[in-house]
Amino acid sequence: MSPQFFSLPPPKSTGREIFNVAWLEGCLSGHEKPEDVQATLMQLTVMAITNSILDYFPDATEIYLCGGGARNKTLTSKLQTSLPGKKVELTDILGANADWLEAFAFAWLAKQTLLGIPSNLPSVTNAKGTRILGAIYQA
Repeated sequence: MSPQFFSLPPPKSTGREIFNVAWLEGCLSGHEKPEDVQATLMQLTVMAITNSILDYFPDATEIYLCGGGARNKTLTSKLQTSLPGKKVELTDILGANADWLEAFAFAWLAKQTLLGIPSNLPSVTNAKGTRILGAIYQA
């Protein structure tokens, strides 16, 4: 397991570089039922999101979901249950399609690069200063 990931403060992100098949196999005895493994992974996801919100943003009253898991009804329902008193909705209701939000972000980053405008926030990324992200190459 990678407990250090769960204790990192935001901003943080992860994916297959940490949570992959090898990681999962290292957590299993090999005798688990697939449905139990899936339920446990779902609960791990819910707890990680919930704990981060409660630890770092306890006064948040609205939580908006986007990206790959946003349309997972079980995930959304469990988050709503684990965050009582907080509104948990898709970004769709804000006019930003939950499936397209990442594409919107990359389009904005590309526009900033074309305009020669820095687009990182050192307070979020821990960079030493603002930077123009990306590069433009002629074919």
